[in-house]
Amino acid sequence: MVATAHHVCMLVPVHHGFGGTHRPDGLAGIPPLAELHNGLIELLGLQDVTVIGNSIGGWITAEIALPQSPAAC
Repeated sequence: MVATAHHVCMLVPVHHGFGGTHRPDGLAGIPPLAELHNGLIELLGLQDVTVIGNSIGGWITAEIALPQSPAAC
């Protein structure tokens, strides 16, 4: 209901190496995946984002929320 009451944009990326996608050799571990998602946030010029993850996505979300992250609140 909140999404219908407010203007929101939702992105649901598939992590490289999941869902049948190719995982580049250099993309091993959670911090590089978090950096990749941070790069997407920056590339799209997004601000005031809410990042939600489940399972491994929750771990990636925690990495994104670290204080040195440009997307951290």
